[in-house]
Amino acid sequence: MITRRILLAIALVVCAGSLRAQDTHVKMDMGALAKTGEQLFNPASFALSHRKELSLTDQQVAALDSIAAMPHQNLMEMAHLSAEETALNLMLFDSSVPLDEDVIRKGVQARVARETESALARARADRKVNAVLTPFQRIAFRNMRFSSMADIFTKASSVSH
Repeated sequence: MITRRILLAIALVVCAGSLRAQDTHVKMDMGALAKTGEQLFNPASFALSHRKELSLTDQQVAALDSIAAMPHQNLMEMAHLSAEETALNLMLFDSSVPLDEDVIRKGVQARVARETESALARARADRKVNAVLTPFQRIAFRNMRFSSMADIFTKASSVSH
């Protein structure tokens, strides 16, 4: 559920920012926001971007560089819906489409499968990074990530109003 909320907040910020990109009142660095969103799903990259705050050693930086180079979740890929999910959304949002319960079941199953894989990938990545950090660094790292998430939600809220 948290992953869906994060994706929704990031998507809202990106969409609203692109719709209002010429609005001089919106002073958001969309590139920085997208980078923050990506880093939340690539914890090694996030840790490396905060190497000074975390006081990472050269050995930790090398280990995190190696982890960050591994394939990781791509925010846009995670947000991409399967054909089954698209059909589900059509079924749910367009009442003129004839009801097909099988389409709904398959769409929900596809959504659950995608979110399950996303949660597993994120949990695995988090464990790899935690194995590199000291207990004190883990606490600081967790606090920095929560702070970044809060910033994204705040920016999403301010853009949507």
